[in-house]
Amino acid sequence: MKFSYKLLKKIDPKIKERDKIINDLINHSFEVDEVLDNTLDISILPNRYNDASGHIGIARELAIASNRVLKYEFKTLEKKGKIDIEVEDNKYCSRYIGAVLSLESFKTTQYITDVLKDGGIKSINGIVDVMNYVMLLTGQPMHAFDYDKVVGGIKVKKINKKDKFITLDNIEIKIPSGTLVIADDEGVLAIAGVKGGKRAEVTEKTKKILVEAATFNQVSIFKTVKAINLKTDASLRFSHNLCSDLAERGMVEALDILKKEFKAEMVALKDLRFDKKIEKKILFSIERFEKFIGMSLLEKDILRVFELLDFKVNKKKEVFEILISKFRVDIETEEDLFEEVVRVVGINKVKPEAPIVSIGKSLFDETLLLKNKVSDILTGFSLDEVYTYSFNKDQGVELLNPISLDREFLRSRLTFNLEEVVKNNFRFFNEVNIFEIGRVFIEEKDKTFFEVYHLGIAVGNKKEGSFLFLRGVLEGLFRKLDLEFSFKQDKNKLIIYIDHKIIGLAYEKENISIAEINFCDLVKVATSRKSFKPIVKFPLVGRDISVLVSPDVRVGDMFSKIQKINLKEIVDIDMIDFYEGKKISDGVKSVTFRIMMQSNEKSITSKEVDIIINKIIKLLEQDFKGKVR
Repeated sequence: MKFSYKLLKKIDPKIKERDKIINDLINHSFEVDEVLDNTLDISILPNRYNDASGHIGIARELAIASNRVLKYEFKTLEKKGKIDIEVEDNKYCSRYIGAVLSLESFKTTQYITDVLKDGGIKSINGIVDVMNYVMLLTGQPMHAFDYDKVVGGIKVKKINKKDKFITLDNIEIKIPSGTLVIADDEGVLAIAGVKGGKRAEVTEKTKKILVEAATFNQVSIFKTVKAINLKTDASLRFSHNLCSDLAERGMVEALDILKKEFKAEMVALKDLRFDKKIEKKILFSIERFEKFIGMSLLEKDILRVFELLDFKVNKKKEVFEILISKFRVDIETEEDLFEEVVRVVGINKVKPEAPIVSIGKSLFDETLLLKNKVSDILTGFSLDEVYTYSFNKDQGVELLNPISLDREFLRSRLTFNLEEVVKNNFRFFNEVNIFEIGRVFIEEKDKTFFEVYHLGIAVGNKKEGSFLFLRGVLEGLFRKLDLEFSFKQDKNKLIIYIDHKIIGLAYEKENISIAEINFCDLVKVATSRKSFKPIVKFPLVGRDISVLVSPDVRVGDMFSKIQKINLKEIVDIDMIDFYEGKKISDGVKSVTFRIMMQSNEKSITSKEVDIIINKIIKLLEQDFKGKVR
C-alpha cells in the first residue's frame, strides 16, 4: 500500500528523514517494500487495516517508535437538517453517514493532487480528489454524489434481480441478484463499497453534493468483488472488516476540508448506526507477561507503552485493566497485549534463550487410538472415510464473523453434512457408504461452548432400503470393539445403547440411512473395558475363500453371518478382494475373504482348519447361494 512522505510530514512535522523512518517501521511495525521519491510502499497486515491503512495510523506508528504520543485532534459530528436515507438490511451496512453540502467553488488543490500522485491515485476533480485524499488520510473509503441528480431518497439495499450498471469510468457491469447497492427511486447509484456510478457523478457543474461514509459487511463486499470481477481501493479496505468508528473519522475530515477549501456549507447530516458501541477491556499481568515472553520490564516502561498506544489503564490489585482503542480490532487477548509491548519496546531486546522443559512420560491418546481402530474397521466394511466442513448453513453455533454467508454456523451434528455428501455422490453412484469422525460444537444453557468428537455413518442406496445394512455395520463395529450393545426402536428412530447407556441414534430418511454416535462416550466405555491378554504363543493360520454370489448380496450381510458361527478359533475376518467384470460370468460378483484362526491352547491342525472352513463354505452356499471358486 502506497503512502506519501509529504502527507506523513504534514500530520507530524517531527517525523524523521525517509531512511530513518524506514528502519523504524521495519523494526516496530511493518515491512517496507519500496521507496520512490515521496512514496513509501508499506505492507499493512490484514488485521491492521482499521488503524494503520491511513496516513494518520502510520504517523502514529512512527511517533511510537520515537517514544512520542501523536497529537491529532478529531472534531465531532453534528447532526443537522433532514436527509431521506434508509438502510434496508443493517446486517450488511452497520453504519451509514450522509451529509448534504452546497458548494461555492470547485477548485483543485495542488497539495492534494501531489499527495494523490504519491499514493498512486489519479486526480479527477476537486470533490473526488478530496474523497480520495480523506481515504488516504484516515483509511476510510469515501464517496460523493451530485445531490441534484439523486431522485427521491437514498436506499442501501440488496437488489433482487440482475441489473446493468455504468461505472464512473463508463464501463458497463452486469450486477448479479443479491448485490448490495446504493440506490434512489430510479435505480442503482453505486455498488456499495466497490464503485460509484455515472448517473450521479460529481462534475464541475455540481452545486450540491451528498458525501457518504459507511461501513459495509466484509463478506458481502468480498463476494461482490468476485462476482463482478472488479477490485478497487475501497473494496480492498472494506474487505478487511473496517469498524464503524472509522466512518465517523472519515466524515469529520472530509467535512473539515470541504469547508476550508471549497467554502462548502452544511445543509443536512444523518448518521445511522446499528452496531453496538462496546468497550473492549483486557486484564494484563506483568507476572504472566514475564513468564510468557521470557523478559523482564519495569512497570513504568510497560505503562508507557500503553500510553503510546492510546490504551487507557486501570490498576486492579495485581493486574492492570487495559481499555483498548476502538480502532485496534486486532487486540483480542492478553497475549495480543504481550505482543504489542514487545513490538513497541523492540523485538531485538528479547534475549534468545533455549527453553527449559521437563521431559515426562509419553502418554497414549485414547481418542486417537480408538479413532484409528474404528477407521480401520469401517473401511474393512467397505465404507469410505470423508472429511466435511466444520461450518454449515443453517444449524449449530452461530459465528460472529463467518468466512462466508453460506457457512455461518459451526456444526452441532455430523448428519447434515454426511447427508449432503451422499446426495452429491448419487449423481455418480447408485450406492454410497461413508463415515466421518470429527468435532462438533455444543452450546450450553449458560451460552458457553465445548467441542466433542462424534462418529457419523451414512449409507445410501438408490434402488433399495439401506437401514438393515447400516444396522449390520453398527453390529459388526461393536462386536469388533468387544462392546456390549443393544438397539431400541422408537417410532422412526433406532436408539443405540452401549453398556445400557444411550450413546447415539440411527434413522432412515428417504433412501439414506444415518447413524450418529458420541465418540467421546464410546472412548470412555471402550477404554474402561480394557483387560490384559497374554500373547498367544501358538501360530496364526490363514485361509482364503473366494465365492461367487449375486450382485444383490451385501458384503456386510455375509460378514455378519460368518461372525455368527461364533467359533472361538476365528480371530479375524477380512475382505481382501472384490471383482465384477469380464473374467467371470455375467450376473455374479467375486468376493474373497481371509479367515485368520488361532488357538490359545495348541497349534491348529490342517484337519481342524478344514472343518472350520467347510462350515463357512456351507453357510455361504445355503444362505447366499454362493459358489466357491
